[in-house]
Amino acid sequence: MQPEKRSVFIYSFLQTGFLSLLNPLFLIPYLLDLGHYFVLGERVTSAQGLFLHYRVTSAILLIWPAILVIGKFKKLNNKYLALYVLFFAFLVTYLLHSPLTYLSKKWFWTTPTGVKNIEKAIEALPKDAYVVTQTNISPHISNRKLIVTMWGEGKDFEKNSPCGEPKCDWFKWSGDPKFMLVDTAPEWNILHLLANREDFISALSNMEREGVIKKYKQIGTSTIYTVHKRPY
Repeated sequence: MQPEKRSVFIYSFLQTGFLSLLNPLFLIPYLLDLGHYFVLGERVTSAQGLFLHYRVTSAILLIWPAILVIGKFKKLNNKYLALYVLFFAFLVTYLLHSPLTYLSKKWFWTTPTGVKNIEKAIEALPKDAYVVTQTNISPHISNRKLIVTMWGEGKDFEKNSPCGEPKCDWFKWSGDPKFMLVDTAPEWNILHLLANREDFISALSNMEREGVIKKYKQIGTSTIYTVHKRPY
């Protein structure tokens, strides 16, 4: 058995203190669930590892037989049995996540500088403004009626390319927003920007050169632009 598969079995059963093994009949759904990863996805490396395939269903299928086993030990001291289960649950959490868990990191509880700048920039936006913004800012202005999300996409230029290349970094959005709100703080990555940070900054520069957007106000790493043209 591959080490990746072995670790999946060990840690999966360890999270319930191996109680699930005492009810083998109810482990059949769990084994069938893993089957489509380990057998059908044999050539897909990401399907074999502990962290890289979908685990929610497997957790439920393991907890259910463990609950049935606990129900058979009614004569035992329930307090000690509960402590036994909690011990292994916390043990697996520590082995797999701590001290990597976000909850143990000071920065997780600290408001990023970018967020502080975003909040100040939002105050500078007209209350009824139709705004296009990046994906991690959208929740901060979700109370507004008119917001759209921008995403990175290259644009071809036959001549007069703003970046000096046939294809330039660019943004696309729907609708007809009048303002753009962005933040280019170093802590944001492709999950927040829907583009690499370097490409994101490059796209802003290209669109500004083309007159699509014009800088309206800068607050730290946050910038408000006015939108003068459609991106395409």
